[in-house]
Amino acid sequence: MEGAIASALAASRREQSERDRHRALGMGLKFLRSKSSQLAQNPRRLIDAARALI
Repeated sequence: MEGAIASALAASRREQSERDRHRALGMGLKFLRSKSSQLAQNPRRLIDAARALI
């Protein structure tokens, strides 16, 4: 029983972590889209911003 509870808690934490990663990635992509014209003028900043998301 304890093993099943621990397993369920671990799965819940993994799912929450996955949702958090997806949310952060979405926010990062939204930021990049909002700054795309500025970043296009300076490709190095675009590369650095994309690396920061990874």
